[in-house]
Amino acid sequence: MKEERGDALLVFCVLSWVYIGFNFLLVMFSFMQGQSSPEEIEMARIAMLEGQDLEVINMMGWLFEEFTNYMVITNDNFYLINIVTLMNLIIGFIGVFLMFRLTKMGFYLYLAYSIIPLLLITYFYQGMTIGTVMLMFTGIIGLIFSLMYGSQLKRMS
Repeated sequence: MKEERGDALLVFCVLSWVYIGFNFLLVMFSFMQGQSSPEEIEMARIAMLEGQDLEVINMMGWLFEEFTNYMVITNDNFYLINIVTLMNLIIGFIGVFLMFRLTKMGFYLYLAYSIIPLLLITYFYQGMTIGTVMLMFTGIIGLIFSLMYGSQLKRMS
């Protein structure tokens, strides 16, 4: 006998759909805004430094430099990063929908959805502190949700 969808699974699915929907809107906004020009990146770098004390700039200069490099890498790979992210969001949506329908295949798609951003971050931002922080945050969130969904596998066929 197939078990019914529990309240926990419903909550996990709704949380995932909200997160995926929010990120979908961010990617669409990014596409509408388009790739930045070198002048826009320079203006962003200047804006980041404006208003900072000289002491802060001297102490945290490496961080400002790294953030500038992050902006350049992201901008140089704008279409690749956004297209992969968009495709991944679709995979995640389908995975959550299948789990909502109590299908185990959705869990495996969700695992792929959780791993793809880790690969993307590692490929583009390896060796950067910002990349490491992004990797840890993304990995922890993906692990938590994968474990929560995994606890619901007994309901799925």
